[in-house]
Amino acid sequence: AWIAAFDKRTGLTRWRVEPENVRECFTTPLLYRDDASAQLIIASWGNVASYDIESGKFLWMERVPTQQLVASMARSGELLCVGGGTWGPNATIMMRLSNANGRMGANTLWQSDKDTPWDCSPVIYDGKLFTISDTGKITCYDALTGEVFWNERLKGSRYLSSLVAGDGKVYACNTTGLTTVIAADAEFKIIAENDLNGRCYASPAIADGCILLRIADHLYCIEKKSR
Repeated sequence: AWIAAFDKRTGLTRWRVEPENVRECFTTPLLYRDDASAQLIIASWGNVASYDIESGKFLWMERVPTQQLVASMARSGELLCVGGGTWGPNATIMMRLSNANGRMGANTLWQSDKDTPWDCSPVIYDGKLFTISDTGKITCYDALTGEVFWNERLKGSRYLSSLVAGDGKVYACNTTGLTTVIAADAEFKIIAENDLNGRCYASPAIADGCILLRIADHLYCIEKKSR
């Protein structure tokens, strides 16, 4: 595996590194900025590591009890969630990014091995962490403490799309095109179920008040009806 940075105007390589700790990595890296610097965080086999975006220099690494990660990380402020493991050990781990005496790092706040995400990335929203397994078990945690508010099964046998959240709601799409809209509350409540009746592996996107859904050969745009 290798990591590289390119000049976006010319395409020239700014730097390239071949880190020993990155392998079996299917997750999307995450860019994190604090008052001191900007860094690239990568979740890989057994660890979460960070690299300086200007030089590619290794900054820090935290061990995690997971192996083949597919689900990408979720972040809100200093909270960073790593969840998954499609092969071997898997877990949902909540970390806090910190800068102590000029040294960046991540400390594990809590972890759970109950109905962990496999392919579907979790989402942190309004102080809560939402995860969903490939079989449709959706869990709502207190993001800081790991307390489970609820754990329920949604319709459909397979979920591959990542969760998205907005406007007080969480959206979960299964592989047959059914989107379940759940209240982003400590009490489980299904607000709506909308079936677009088609293959859906892509995650929904939210932009400018619209929800974009790719279902089979079609792209749907859903927005609030104008008054």
